[in-house]
Amino acid sequence: MIHQKILMLIIFTLPLLSTKCKKERAKNPGEIVYLRDISLTAIKNEVVGNWKIHYSYGGFTGNIKTPMVGSYFKVLTNDSIYLTFNNNIFASDKAIFNRINTIFNYTAYSMDFFALGGAGYSWIVDYKIKDTLVLVDNATNPDAYIMTRIP
Repeated sequence: MIHQKILMLIIFTLPLLSTKCKKERAKNPGEIVYLRDISLTAIKNEVVGNWKIHYSYGGFTGNIKTPMVGSYFKVLTNDSIYLTFNNNIFASDKAIFNRINTIFNYTAYSMDFFALGGAGYSWIVDYKIKDTLVLVDNATNPDAYIMTRIP
């Protein structure tokens, strides 16, 4: 009787011992991938290129969606940025990447730059969903800029 109990215990626990303790979670293709805790090199690899800004989302109420027709963002490997809103050049500057504690109370990299009129901007390199990059103003009543890479 005791041998049967031991045998049953072994039979039921053997499959548990033979499985991996830690399984790698498969990424859902549509899930948010936060860029907050990656290296500066990885951040730059994510943002370098040509981007079409489709819309901004946020503002005073937090839910204002504004179409961004004719709006583009270009980041070069030397950190130069070119920002166009509504087919008008808005910024042509060299971005400075800083690891900061954001206004939202988390740590992330920001891209700081000046617009042509001299106003300073700080965009948080926040997250990606599939091929969509989201950069967020590091300010009260922020806008998030939703963009996809273009050739």
